[in-house]
Amino acid sequence: MNKLAKEDEIIWILNYLSTIKTSKIIDNQSNRDEISAILQDFSQISDFSPLNSSQDNETQEDEAWNIIEACKNLKDFLNQRNKVVEKLEELKEYINDNITYDYINNLLTRTKIIEEIRDIENFLSFIDDIQKAETNTYILAGATKKAIVKIKLFKTFVDCNIHKLAKLISLNITQFTQNLDNKENTNKASNPNDPPSQIAFNFTNNEIDSEIEVLQTLCKFMALQISSYPSVNKFFRDFYLEHATISTTLTDKGEIDIDVMHPNFRVKRIKNKPIKELLSDDLFINIIQAEANKLITFNIDILDEDRNTIYEHFKLIFLNSNEDKIFNEKLNREWNIVREEAIRIMIEECMLTKISVDIAKYLRNKAEEHVIQNSKEVFKKLIWTKPLTNEFNNVMSVLSIIYDNLNNSVNNINIIKQLILI
Repeated sequence: MNKLAKEDEIIWILNYLSTIKTSKIIDNQSNRDEISAILQDFSQISDFSPLNSSQDNETQEDEAWNIIEACKNLKDFLNQRNKVVEKLEELKEYINDNITYDYINNLLTRTKIIEEIRDIENFLSFIDDIQKAETNTYILAGATKKAIVKIKLFKTFVDCNIHKLAKLISLNITQFTQNLDNKENTNKASNPNDPPSQIAFNFTNNEIDSEIEVLQTLCKFMALQISSYPSVNKFFRDFYLEHATISTTLTDKGEIDIDVMHPNFRVKRIKNKPIKELLSDDLFINIIQAEANKLITFNIDILDEDRNTIYEHFKLIFLNSNEDKIFNEKLNREWNIVREEAIRIMIEECMLTKISVDIAKYLRNKAEEHVIQNSKEVFKKLIWTKPLTNEFNNVMSVLSIIYDNLNNSVNNINIIKQLILI
């Protein structure tokens, strides 16, 4: 039975595992084994050994709460994927391309992490924008200025048939992904029989009245289209996690306030620190706290040589070789100029800014997970520490947790020292 078909059988477990009934469920050994086995089927969300009765109580408790956290993550993952599956079905008739539909459907089935689900959602949003522009079904009421700009841009694409022109010289999602995976130009883009200026003239109208403007709009469309491909987003995310660095710059306020005794001193001047060093650290929380207090600004970027590596990589998989005898050399050179400009816009204007924001969110999540895990370990050691006895009055000092009745909030928990007479 495939994973999508199996979801209905486990959804009741996921619903329970975010409630107070959780502790009762994991008290039972067979329930723990069953839940653990289910999560192993969904190993993209959690990876840990099944519980067994030979484990000691402390280890058993740790694994049980790992189950709870993994199931909560799995529930978020499935909810996000179900939304994307519904969107794909809505667009099925519009896509009119069984290859693209089957590719996305298969990708949804084997996708491993929630970031990749969001990549697919981003691609479907791009298709949805074209469909709405073609059918004039955009809803302008209540739209933000940014949304209105995007709506006008896609209306221009459609009204001038730029999306149809792109099909003549670009690669679809499956072709581009295959080239990206193979790191070579396996699938070659077609060249029209006429030069770009002549083709562009046929697409001029009252809105875009020059060949240059048509070609500029074409490059913008192709850049947005390529940047919506899930494989491209994954490539940039993986590349940034491996090669990107973070730097901080002091503001005028930070120059005055941050000294050696300041809690944000360790983020005062960071220069090109590799991002991968922050994946198991809480440093990024310190960075965003200092930024929120207007003490520093931070920048996530890659070196110039890494930019060139990305640029050359995409030129390799998208541009046709002038040595390939199946193309007219002059026409191929001219159409490659258009494709190269689309690649430049995709990298510089679409992906680098977007991926920096995405990586910042990812680093924040990782830092918060690190803090929570360390806090759990510290608190666990604290509550497992035996009471201390006062030798003078024979009174034990222990820790207890109580709600803050004044604020009546579970988020306001005080740890107090309570005296218990023996």
